[in-house]
Amino acid sequence: MGNSVTTIQEDAFHYCYALNNLTLSENLTYIGIDAFRDCKIEKVSFPKSLTTINSAFRSNEYLTEVTLPATITNISNWAFQYCNALKTIYSLNPTPPVCETFSFSVVLNVTSVYVPESSVSAYKNAPIWGDVFYSQIKAIPATETQVQLADEVEIYSLNSEIVIDKTSKNEVVKVFSTTGQLFYIKESTGEQIIIPALKNNIYIVKTATKTAKILI
Repeated sequence: MGNSVTTIQEDAFHYCYALNNLTLSENLTYIGIDAFRDCKIEKVSFPKSLTTINSAFRSNEYLTEVTLPATITNISNWAFQYCNALKTIYSLNPTPPVCETFSFSVVLNVTSVYVPESSVSAYKNAPIWGDVFYSQIKAIPATETQVQLADEVEIYSLNSEIVIDKTSKNEVVKVFSTTGQLFYIKESTGEQIIIPALKNNIYIVKTATKTAKILI
């Protein structure tokens, strides 16, 4: 899916039984109800441009792993209903996303819910998370794979801003318009960079290791 996609309408891929591999747009802000219902998707990693997971993935009987970025704050009813193959959930928000009563209805085989180490207690005491997954909630392991993921530069849009994460200290970050005009340049301090931008524009972001096209 190209990064120019910001919205997926209701029932867009409903009953697409051959759909088993999915990469969502980094600029996606809305996924409609039942957009991916009854597909055969095996893993899904949501982009940081999303804040809410609607009931878009229910009855995905082959779904084994879900990754929720730190921007996710709400998970609607029936979001993952009947996803009985689901084994692993990564939730990266230090504050447990608000779940509705049936967000994980009839999800019976989850073995691990990985959350930030400092948030294990919060998740275990949060409604739905603690009710459904209390014994499965554990700290995200500091495995080699996780370290590699943490080191990768992330570039995305959120609330009319360009967000750049995980750059190295002193790494030069540049943002250009599609005509090549320099919009922003700064030497990174290693902290998250947030750049206000104009809506309905496309920007090209360049770091030492990554180039990305971002739609605001």
